[in-house]
Amino acid sequence: MDIQKPRRFETTDRAHADLFNEAIDQLNVNDERIAKRAEEAEERAKTYTDAHANDHSIHITDKEREKWSAGQLYKITENNGKVFYRGSSETTDFNTLTETGMYLIYNEGINSPPSSNRIFLLVMSFGNTLVQAAYESYKGTQSYFRFRKSDSTTWTPWQTQETTSGAQAKVDAHEQNTNLHVNEDEREKWNNAQLYKITDNNGTRTKLPDGTDLLTMPTGFYYAMGHVVQNNPVENDSSWFNYDVIETGAGRKTIHAWRSYDNTLWHGTVHTDGQFREWKRVVTNADLNVAWQTPTLTNGWKQYGSHKVRFCKNMLGEVEIIGSITGGTIGFDIPAFTLPEGFRPIQMMHFVGVASSVGTGSTPQYHRTLIDTDGRVCIQSSSNTVNPNEFITFGFKFRAA
Repeated sequence: MDIQKPRRFETTDRAHADLFNEAIDQLNVNDERIAKRAEEAEERAKTYTDAHANDHSIHITDKEREKWSAGQLYKITENNGKVFYRGSSETTDFNTLTETGMYLIYNEGINSPPSSNRIFLLVMSFGNTLVQAAYESYKGTQSYFRFRKSDSTTWTPWQTQETTSGAQAKVDAHEQNTNLHVNEDEREKWNNAQLYKITDNNGTRTKLPDGTDLLTMPTGFYYAMGHVVQNNPVENDSSWFNYDVIETGAGRKTIHAWRSYDNTLWHGTVHTDGQFREWKRVVTNADLNVAWQTPTLTNGWKQYGSHKVRFCKNMLGEVEIIGSITGGTIGFDIPAFTLPEGFRPIQMMHFVGVASSVGTGSTPQYHRTLIDTDGRVCIQSSSNTVNPNEFITFGFKFRAA
């Protein structure tokens, strides 16, 4: 440090010069001291600065700056590393703890898990969506979790996380419950049972969907209204039908169809070639019952006593005429009566029947009768020339058209 010293006074007045020069000398001494101290201070400053610059423990490098800048800058605990604390004097709403962090909730709170006192809580947030994991600390045996959905308002219910001891207890209870397990005898018995399901789970028939083709159904018991399925025994029949299907090898199957309201049964088969062999109706004793009808007699013919003329048609389509008449006109085209439609033959038919023997001794007599396709029943001739129309009897049967 350079100091410009003041000049001394030089004068002929020695007394005044000495007086001023004494002050100037003192100033020079002070300046020299200041300069020395300034040099010493500068030296100490340089020494400190050099020592500071060379002390790497108090400075960071670029790598350290980059590393620390990439570190956990968001605080998830208190500064001392302890979790954020919510004391017993508070009532903590768990729905408000939405910032990522670690907490200790030392009060019952609201919207809390079942074991809500002394809960360690971990919150992991990704904006609207977040998860809360809660750990009960009093007994240390239960933990829970729940989520807040992306709408930021809807929370899922608290779910209990399974523990090792809890899982083991369930396994032990399960193992001891013999009702839940089978033994070898039961397994063998059930494996020998009907394993192919042929009914609904409640044991009833399975309802067929509309449009089902009966010929394609596998073994089983089914039902449907006849007009909504394909290949029903009677087309467009809206009655309820029950169907039993039994398959065999090589694509063969047997199908039984019952019409429920009148207990009528059909059966059909699909043969090896895959062709349906048509429905066959099963005849029962009830089908043998017939409805007898009485014709209107014409051309003078009358019923003969209690042997009244009647006719019927059986389920095979056969028409039968029985009984006796008397007193009418005999002729080739003179009808005694006329059969209604549905009871007429496919073609003209002639029958020979018993006629009266009155007036001819004991010789049996006969008559020839025409039954035409228009239904006319004509007594064309009689072998009894004495009393030809005294007694004409019928006992004929033919196939209706």
